[in-house]
Amino acid sequence: MKFKAIGTWSSKLDIGKKNSSFLLEDNTLLDCGPHAVEELINSGINLKDIKAVLVTHLHLDHYGGIPELIWQRALNGITDPVNIIGPEKIENSTISILKYYNTPEFMLEGVKFNNPDNRVTVAPGIHTVEDYTYRIKIENKKLFYSGDTSYSETAIKNGENCDIFIHEATYCNNKEDEAKKYGHSTVNDALKAFTLSRSKILVPTHMSADSLNQIKSLNYENILIPEDGKVYYL
Repeated sequence: MKFKAIGTWSSKLDIGKKNSSFLLEDNTLLDCGPHAVEELINSGINLKDIKAVLVTHLHLDHYGGIPELIWQRALNGITDPVNIIGPEKIENSTISILKYYNTPEFMLEGVKFNNPDNRVTVAPGIHTVEDYTYRIKIENKKLFYSGDTSYSETAIKNGENCDIFIHEATYCNNKEDEAKKYGHSTVNDALKAFTLSRSKILVPTHMSADSLNQIKSLNYENILIPEDGKVYYL
């Protein structure tokens, strides 16, 4: 399985970092924050090849790039179908935002919302808004993506026995109460979820400088710490 780390950072950006987003097999995008489309274009990805976008929830850092994706598709003459999957309100929210941007109607040609995708299994996460976790099967490989969530047994079940287990790790372990308050995970939460899922490789994401440093200090097997803009083959 080929996947590219579009971004690995939480909502509070640092220099050189982009919000959490991953591209699978050059055709399926996991979350689409404000800089995701820019990164796709800069790395030579043809937006025509993006067939599905899986949005975990409607916060800016995970969803803010959807209007830009729709505009850039249209400006490049792309009318091939793209299926934008996400929470129940994603279609109405997107249409409302596009209206505020005075978007011509033709720009929505080919854009679909929440069409069934037999590769994808959805389960709720625990966050401050409606939030999904995704399990994606591509050929003989399985990948789990947590989006934003506190420690969740439901999410763990959705990620059982995956080849790649992408889980958020926003907070250091000494900020457990803050993590729960805002619907996020600590480094220990991510490690526990990974261990209980019996998956093969943990890819932490939605990190902060502090949580990244804590992850780097661990002597823990089967962790791949992703770098923004880098492509991986697993």
